[in-house]
Amino acid sequence: MGPLVVALAVTVGIFWLALRSSGGGVGQTADRTGNVNAWMEWRLPNGTNLRAPQYGAESRMIRYLQDGSKGASKDRWFDLDELRFDAAAPDVRGASREQLHNIAGILIAYPNVTARLAACATESLEKPQFSRDRAEHMRTDLIAMGVAPGRLKVEDCNGAISARDAAAAQNSTRIFLRVTQ
Repeated sequence: MGPLVVALAVTVGIFWLALRSSGGGVGQTADRTGNVNAWMEWRLPNGTNLRAPQYGAESRMIRYLQDGSKGASKDRWFDLDELRFDAAAPDVRGASREQLHNIAGILIAYPNVTARLAACATESLEKPQFSRDRAEHMRTDLIAMGVAPGRLKVEDCNGAISARDAAAAQNSTRIFLRVTQ
């Protein structure tokens, strides 16, 4: 039994090292379902470069905007799944500000795009107004980063986001973005 356990441990260790050497800790992250998510380098229309998870909201949004056949849709929301908030405040936590900066960069690179932010309270203890305050605060942050104020609006969830998406949240407020033009 002892050599079998050792062999299994060695096999698991080799597999782990192979994943790490392929960029696991530096060039990859895991999405909220635990899937490995490689980092992508995007060249935006205004010439800036943006680094984002391959399957993250930013990459999905860029692909959507690059596809000229897709227009605005009231049903297409991007789950800003990396945003985390301070417990009793509307502020985005420092570690998740990268996604906020990426979204600002995308909106700046696509100057004709307008968007709506919807904040969903995912815990029954959180008041919807507090979630809306977080979305408003995020809008203010995006404006401070250079996005024109008239391009961003905030709306309530009001059933716009599916219950499944809202329930998948790992924090008490989930922010979604919808391209409106």
